Amino acid sequence: MVCVERFSTGSLHGSQTDVRECVCRVNYLDGVSQGSVLGPLLFWIFINDLDSGIVNWILKFADDTKIYSCLRDAKDCDMLQDDLDLLYAWSNEWQMQFNVDKCKVMHTGKKNPFYSYKMNGAKLEEVTVEKIWVYTSATMLNLQFSVSKAI
Repeated sequence: MVCVERFSTGSLHGSQTDVRECVCRVNYLDGVSQGSVLGPLLFWIFINDLDSGIVNWILKFADDTKIYSCLRDAKDCDMLQDDLDLLYAWSNEWQMQFNVDKCKVMHTGKKNPFYSYKMNGAKLEEVTVEKIWVYTSATMLNLQFSVSKAI
């Protein structure tokens, strides 16, 4: 952690002026400096315990989090709501609030109970289509296109 501490105080590689001039040229008051090499690593370390206590499946990519579950009955719906409450409690504890207006629910399947979910007391918007991580989708499409073109 010495390297992280030195980086955040601006004293990496010997002198403070070298780091300020060569790395960022901006004085940061708080948070992780944008465009840094350590920024994504520090963010990943910071959110690494986000899924502690979560019962359902959770996906984390950069600053995007998706939680999903196979719902069969009211108990499963309640467990998913409990997980949303845990996520919100984590965000309050670490002062990194979820933007509830951007949080959405997508119901799929014919037997889905269409339960209403809340975060911070606000009902989450229900959608039928949601953009997923484009990079992964584009990579898979390119792979499929390359394979079909090669054959």
